[in-house]
Amino acid sequence: MIYSQDVRNIAAKKVVNEKQSISSVARFMGINRHTITNWVQIAKGVITRPIRLNDRSPEKTKEILEFVNKNPDLSLKEMEGKLSYSDTNIAYHLKKGGYSFKKNKNYTKKETNQKDKNIS
Repeated sequence: MIYSQDVRNIAAKKVVNEKQSISSVARFMGINRHTITNWVQIAKGVITRPIRLNDRSPEKTKEILEFVNKNPDLSLKEMEGKLSYSDTNIAYHLKKGGYSFKKNKNYTKKETNQKDKNIS
């Protein structure tokens, strides 16, 4: 499940500022305590893992495609490290932009079929 940044902030503030236990906040909000633990650690600066929101907007597709065009030799895992999105989300945008995955773990722009070129 993907939670908004507001929900993450509220949960972390309840633990950090209001000194409520992680377990009680988890029960109250109906969220797994390990998830809230991660959010608290991010809020405290203990871990600096980027918060990955599931953004499948056309603007995000354009941003990722521009990144891939500038860095064509990066693998999906390398892209994930440079962008703050999961490999699954990046793959979604690449597929939407007409890229296909090749066995060498790089993405290449799909070629159009002859049949498609002859349509007028």
